[in-house]
Amino acid sequence: HEREKEKQEAAHAHELELLNEDLKNAQLASLNILEDVEHARSEIDQEKTKLQSVIQGVADGIIVIDKSNKFVMLNSAAEQMAGIAAEKVLGKDFHEYFSFTGEESGEHNHAIHQKPLAGNMINIRSGLALVKKNGEKLPVSVGGVPIRAPGGAVSGAVLVFRDITIEREIDRRKTEFISVASHQLRTPLSAMKWFLEMLLTGDAGAA
Repeated sequence: HEREKEKQEAAHAHELELLNEDLKNAQLASLNILEDVEHARSEIDQEKTKLQSVIQGVADGIIVIDKSNKFVMLNSAAEQMAGIAAEKVLGKDFHEYFSFTGEESGEHNHAIHQKPLAGNMINIRSGLALVKKNGEKLPVSVGGVPIRAPGGAVSGAVLVFRDITIEREIDRRKTEFISVASHQLRTPLSAMKWFLEMLLTGDAGAA
């Protein structure tokens, strides 16, 4: 009986050793997994920081909204264009801080972001003005694309605004130049036409 008992104890001790070894291996594997997760998280954070730096450095206004029209992100250019601060509007409704009208008609446009949120792209090059907080109107072009979740459902939208004030000024100067040039050309031509008519009718005297 003593020998049998010793064998059982030895077998039990061996099982404990094997179990302890398995536990150590499991702990090492868990630590390796945690290290991999931390490394991946660090890389994601670095890429996120890089992306945010790029977005903040873009001259165009960039806004991200969720499917409930709430602000998720906006860059410095968007803050300046609208006259608002990002920290005060994040999580709040897009309509509370961004208002658009027809550049000439003055009619309010409340549907700028609806097409991207419905899954469609938009590209409005002209005819739209952003109404700033102080009431000033800023001519803008607007582009928008939907943001899709892995399953394909639309989860939000990205809107990009460009200040086209300079383009508007260039167009105005072109129009003025053409108008002045046309008038200057028209004046001597009118005089020549008038003199030719006098010649033909004999009012200018004998040839």
